[in-house]
Amino acid sequence: LYTNKIYNYGFMVLPNASGGSDIWLRLPGDRDPNDFYLTFGQGAAFTFNTPDCRLSGFEVRNFQNGVRLESTSDRCVVDHNLFSGNLKDVSIVGTAGQPSLYPGDIVVQYNLMRNDGIWSADTVTNPTIPWTFIKMPLRDADGTSYGNDSLGRDNETAALQGQGLGRRVVARYNHVDGHQNGITGGNNGAFDRYAHSDLDVYGNFIENCQDDAIELDGQSINTRVWSNRVERCSVFVSISPLKYGPTYVFRNAAWQMGNDGATPDQFGNRVVSPGGFKYDGGSSPTARIYILHNTFWTDRDRGGNGSLAANGGGQWGGGGTNVPAFYLRNNLFRTTGYTWRIETPADLQGKWDEDYNFWETSDPTKGMRFGDWYFTVGAYRSATGQGTHSNTWSNFITPEAIDSQLNAPADGDLRLTPSSAFIDAGMPIPNVSDRPYTDYRGIAPDLGAGER
Repeated sequence: LYTNKIYNYGFMVLPNASGGSDIWLRLPGDRDPNDFYLTFGQGAAFTFNTPDCRLSGFEVRNFQNGVRLESTSDRCVVDHNLFSGNLKDVSIVGTAGQPSLYPGDIVVQYNLMRNDGIWSADTVTNPTIPWTFIKMPLRDADGTSYGNDSLGRDNETAALQGQGLGRRVVARYNHVDGHQNGITGGNNGAFDRYAHSDLDVYGNFIENCQDDAIELDGQSINTRVWSNRVERCSVFVSISPLKYGPTYVFRNAAWQMGNDGATPDQFGNRVVSPGGFKYDGGSSPTARIYILHNTFWTDRDRGGNGSLAANGGGQWGGGGTNVPAFYLRNNLFRTTGYTWRIETPADLQGKWDEDYNFWETSDPTKGMRFGDWYFTVGAYRSATGQGTHSNTWSNFITPEAIDSQLNAPADGDLRLTPSSAFIDAGMPIPNVSDRPYTDYRGIAPDLGAGER
């Protein structure tokens, strides 16, 4: 820790000769840890392995797990708590290989879930723990890797996370602020697909995440994400990989996605790729994701010091040819990179179903990438057969087009103006926006997250 010049602070826990553990700590500026009062959480503040439990009104700080719900924690509620400084605020853990021991009918609601040291509005004067330190193997001062493990993995915080997350879990009306990842499903190969089924994530406010605001990685059946507000995170939704499906992402507003709040390492690398939807080529069995009525708006591309432009979506979660199947309708995408970046169109043959969307980038060298770069809507339609009703009154590279149709997007007000061209410009979506005078007003639904 001390001799490495890339990661100038951090901590790790190592076993000692007496059978316990020692904490090795380096503070910014090489300050003496013995001069400070330091709090280290260990284990779980509350562990439940019983049905019909409730934790309400507590303040839980500096533990590995604030609340750990285990295999028989059916019908449990975690509500109205303050979580701060925990590795995982709420952790749901089933028993691998035993479907009868996947907890179900859990509600996590009305909690304030906060963390510090992960995201910063000014990484120069207030640096935080670099993404590379948390996610990548340790590197020597010359940039070469030292070993295969991440030294800073104990900083990969999350508000809600599960292994074998459970069945019929509801996460709603929580305020998540400052974690590495916000709400994350997660279901590795030790669990079958039913360990992560019927997950509902709605009405949450998620901000200042260095990595993924909502992470739906792994095996998943019938996941629904709607009516969430996400601000100043690197990635809106991660599906890397997404298996089985289906997954529905609708009526969400994502504002100011970008990685400039992630502190670079001393080589100037932030590494994490910012944008809307991050996926990879490991979707086997192939999952379909429905992306409906979302507004994605960002102007964050600060340039220099390792920051990257934000794409609407792309395969930056990992390689492979088994990509998920996409169905996109009635969305607004305002990006600083590609509106969507598809490197290998053959992988998406029959898996890219897109229409009634509006795509826009502020970068004149980008546009829609579908193997080749397409700067005009006509060329994209001709090459792909998609987007017949998308961008009907503009091309991809017109930064003023979306901005002029929203109230005050730079200030976070993403509502449509009274005369917006996006009013009545969508198509009815079954079970989402297909009821006249109830789901929409006028002759058709509006584009974006909210109906004018």
